[in-house]
Amino acid sequence: MIRAVVGGASDADGRAGVAWAGSSVPLHVEAELTIAADATLHYVDDLVRRLAARGERPTSRQTGALIAAAYRAWGLDAAAQLEGDFAFVLWDAGRRRVVAARDFMGRRPLHHALVGPRLGLASEPAALLTVPGASTALHIEHLAGRAAGLLEAWESAYAGIRVLAAGRTLTAEVGRDGAVASVAVTRHWEPPTFEQDDGRSLDDAAEELRACLLDAVRERLDPDAPTAVWLSGGYDSPAVFGAARAAATYRDAVRAVSMSYPPGDPGREDELITAAAARWNAPVTWRDVDDVPVLGDALAWAGRRPQPFAHAFEHWLRTLADAAHGEGARVVLDGSGGDQLFQVSPVYLADLVRRGRWLAARREWHAQGLAGAGWRRLARAAVLPQLPPWGWTLAGRLRGGRALRGLRAGVIPPWIRRHGALWDALAARAELRLRPRPGESAAALESRWYLETSYSAAVFAEQSRIAREAGVEVRSPLYDGRLVRLAATRPRWERAGGGESKRLLRQAAAGWLPAELVAKRLSRTGVTSAYFTRLMVRELPGLVPRVINTPVLAELGVLEPGSFRQGVERYCRAPDAELGAALFATLQTELWLRARAS
Repeated sequence: MIRAVVGGASDADGRAGVAWAGSSVPLHVEAELTIAADATLHYVDDLVRRLAARGERPTSRQTGALIAAAYRAWGLDAAAQLEGDFAFVLWDAGRRRVVAARDFMGRRPLHHALVGPRLGLASEPAALLTVPGASTALHIEHLAGRAAGLLEAWESAYAGIRVLAAGRTLTAEVGRDGAVASVAVTRHWEPPTFEQDDGRSLDDAAEELRACLLDAVRERLDPDAPTAVWLSGGYDSPAVFGAARAAATYRDAVRAVSMSYPPGDPGREDELITAAAARWNAPVTWRDVDDVPVLGDALAWAGRRPQPFAHAFEHWLRTLADAAHGEGARVVLDGSGGDQLFQVSPVYLADLVRRGRWLAARREWHAQGLAGAGWRRLARAAVLPQLPPWGWTLAGRLRGGRALRGLRAGVIPPWIRRHGALWDALAARAELRLRPRPGESAAALESRWYLETSYSAAVFAEQSRIAREAGVEVRSPLYDGRLVRLAATRPRWERAGGGESKRLLRQAAAGWLPAELVAKRLSRTGVTSAYFTRLMVRELPGLVPRVINTPVLAELGVLEPGSFRQGVERYCRAPDAELGAALFATLQTELWLRARAS
C-alpha cells in the first residue's frame, strides 16, 4: 500500500517534504526523487528505447527506476508514456513537487485529501484518516449512491477524501513554509473515439489484432511461475487462453481455471471450456459454482473492504483466485475488455434510425432476437438516444415527473428516502449522460463510456484487491493500450450486426480455438444471473433480520427500513434481477457501515 503525507513543516524545521510512514511498497530513492509505486509495467524494452532516444538511461529496470527516468524525460507527461497497471507517488525535492498518477484502467487505487497545509495520498482511504487534522465525517451522498446501486457515486465514503480517477495525474507544489500551495488534477490519457474506420479489411485487422494480442499476453505472462487464465466459454477469455498457450515458452505453464455450472443453468459453459482446453491438451481446474456463496459471512467480508462498493461476485472471484494460487500461479489473466471493445449493445439501432435507415433498424432488431422484447425496449435502444438533454427533461415532465430511463441508467429503489436535497442529488446521478464528441455515434459513445466512467475503475480495483488477498495478481491483456487503439479504428458492423458480434476478435482467435468456440452463436452463454438469484434467495432470509433492525443507513437519513424489508420479501417470492442487484447494493453498504461501527 502507498501512503504519503506531503508538506506540513517548513524548511527551518528540517522536515519539509514527504513522510512515507505506513507505506508498505518499497521506496525508490534516486538523487532528489523518491517514488512509491504500486505497479506492474509492460513493454519495458520499448520504454527503455524511447527513454534512450530522449537521452535518459534508467538506473535499473526496476519499476521505481523506470518511473524516475520517465519523469526526467517527459516531466508531468510521464504517466502517459507508461503501459501497465500502476499507481505511483513521486516526490521531487528539487522542485518541491509531488506527482501522483494512475493508469487508464484503474486496477491500482489511489486517494487524496487536502488537510490544512498537508496533502495525503494513499491506496486506501482509511490510511488518510490518520493524517493530523483529518476529518472522519462520512460522505452521505456517496453512501446513498452506493446504497441505491447507482453506477456513478461521489468521490469516497469520507467527506474529505477524493479518488484520483483512472487515467489522471495529480500535481502539487509545496511552499517554503511547508504548506501545500496548489493541487491540480489533469488527464494524461484520453479515451479514443470509436468507429474511426481505417478502411482496412477484416482479414488485415484480424491479423494485426492477433499479433497485438500475442504481444499483450506475452508481456503479462509470469516468467518465473505458472500463469493461470480464468477461462469461460465465451469469446474473450478463450482468445486470451489461446494466445497465452501460443505465446508461452512452455505451454504447460499456462493453466486453465474455470467455474462449473450445473446442467440447465444458463451460466453453464463447461463443454465449451473443455473444448478450448482440449485444443491445447490442457487440463482444467474446476470449481463448483453452487459451493460459492454470494453473501457468505457478509459482515466479516465487509470489514475488509476499503470502500462500501462490493463486487457482486466477490466470492466467485475469491474462489477462482484461490484455485489459481493452488495451481502455483501468482498471475491470472482474464478476458476483461472483450465486451467493451469488440461488441456494442442495441444502441446502434439509434444510429440507423437517425440516418433514416428504418428498414435496416427493423432487420437488426429481429437479428438480435429482440422481436418479442416490446416497444419500450425498442424505444430505449433506438429513440431515447436521439433526444437532447432538454428532451429528456420535457419527457419526464409529461410523464408526471417520472424521469425517462436510458440504457445505462440506474433506478433508485423505493427504500431510499424520497425527499430533500439528497434525493434530488441522487436523481441527477441516476442517468449517466456523457456528452458526445462531434460526429460521435451512439454506438461509439457507448464504447467510450466504459473507459470514462468511474464505475469501471471501481470494479477493477475491487477485483484486484480480492485476488491479491488470495496471493495472485489479475492482468487484462485485452485492455492493452495498443489493443484499445486498434479496436477504436474498426467499423460498428464488426462489433454488432446481422445477429453477430465480436467478429474481429473471433477471427483473430481462429486457429487457437476449436471452430465451435469462434462460430456465431444463436443465444448468449455464460449468463450468471441464475446463480446469483439462486444463492441470494437462499442466503438473504438468514442475513437480513440480523442487520436491518436498527440500520445505520436509516440513522443517516438514507433508508426506509420497512420498504427494504418489503423488497426482500418480494424478491424471495418472485426474484427479479434489477431488484436483486439493488438489494445487494443496499445490504453491502449497510454492512460496511456496521463493520466500522463495531
